[in-house]
Amino acid sequence: MPVYVFPCRIQQGLGEWVETARAVRLLPRAGYPLYHLRSALPQGESRRDPRAVPLDPSRKGTEPFPPVRALATPVRAPRAVAVVTWFGVTARRVDSAGDPMPGPLADRFERLREAHPEGLLVLSLEEFGTARTSREAMTEGLRQAGFTGEQIRQRLRTPGGTDHLRRYREAFRQARAGERDDVLHLFPEFSPSLPALREFPFALPIGPFSPPGDGLRPWRPSIPRRPLRVVWYASASSAPRLMAPLLDALGDLSRPVDLAVRPGPSWGPFVLPSARPRSVQVTGLAPEGRRRWEQRLRRADLRVVGGSQSLLEAISGSVPFLYFNGALSTPSGGSVGFRREKLLSFLRGSAHRPAERQVARDLRAFADLRGIPGVVRRAAGSPAWRSSCVRMERNAGKSFPVPLRVGERYVLRLIRAFEGTDEPVPRFVQRTRAWHRHALGAG
Repeated sequence: MPVYVFPCRIQQGLGEWVETARAVRLLPRAGYPLYHLRSALPQGESRRDPRAVPLDPSRKGTEPFPPVRALATPVRAPRAVAVVTWFGVTARRVDSAGDPMPGPLADRFERLREAHPEGLLVLSLEEFGTARTSREAMTEGLRQAGFTGEQIRQRLRTPGGTDHLRRYREAFRQARAGERDDVLHLFPEFSPSLPALREFPFALPIGPFSPPGDGLRPWRPSIPRRPLRVVWYASASSAPRLMAPLLDALGDLSRPVDLAVRPGPSWGPFVLPSARPRSVQVTGLAPEGRRRWEQRLRRADLRVVGGSQSLLEAISGSVPFLYFNGALSTPSGGSVGFRREKLLSFLRGSAHRPAERQVARDLRAFADLRGIPGVVRRAAGSPAWRSSCVRMERNAGKSFPVPLRVGERYVLRLIRAFEGTDEPVPRFVQRTRAWHRHALGAG
């Protein structure tokens, strides 16, 4: 049975490429050939939605794909599977209300459905950590707008707040194509949110897609005597706001520090503050090969990460980390972290002991650009803090039942199950969603 692969770049990042590569990497060894169907439209005509740009996995990219064969026409087969980034945005012409939704992959999916008359099962890889309730999503949005906890609670209790929740619920379902009975929407998470699954039964939480590597390395909580090695993947557009407070905090450690910074594309010219501590040696990294970058990460004593993939790699490497995905200024002059759902997913099922709850408070504060000196001092110099952080990392994903714990294994399980049945695609989707809810105890 053929499996078609359609990664798309959403906005600026390349996390979707990386995630798709990891999602399908077990399939060729299990006997499933991977294909990529090229567009039959003139160049550029299929890219009408500026949010999403299709990528060709048969070509070299930031993460190695398993072998993928590019095709001009679909293969001959009764049924097939398509793995795609954000189906609701990328692969349909109209939404559930019949309004135009010109996804850049829509023409290819129409051709696939014609080529596989007995059914095309779509596995839509949704954004990491975004399977949330409407209340959680609205709360975080109001928080980013500068509202405090009590202000948010009061706002959501009003009739207008209730109406906003209802509108969000409808809009989320429509934007994600939640009404489709031929699509399984997979939401990678560190910990499942059962309230979110009950509110959005189509949004199926699964464990993360694993980074490559040999698994967790042995962990020793002692602090090495050599200079502290800190690696910062500074991908956020507001990352320069963290530079000065981070340098000051590292300079207060009373020990030498080697800080390697890999700026993202939105950073602009990499310029260091003119006044910086002498004890901190800063190196700006140009793009480098995957192997060299992984070696640098493995040698790090502390990582500063953002988004989803660098966070996953830190957790897989069993390395203490701090999280910063950008920050917004509030009307009162403070800062709030931008798009923290990946971090919140990690914290949801991992902070149980008092020491771990301290780590959780510190991670939230650092993401908001608050209390930087104290957080960095504990993350760099406290064996108890560092041990608790690594213990939390090793518990990440364990709140999933075993069949759902490793994302790429679950993808393989779904494809094998689909190949092993002749039931119609809508029936298979319905049965899979019911099994998923039962496995998580969501009813």
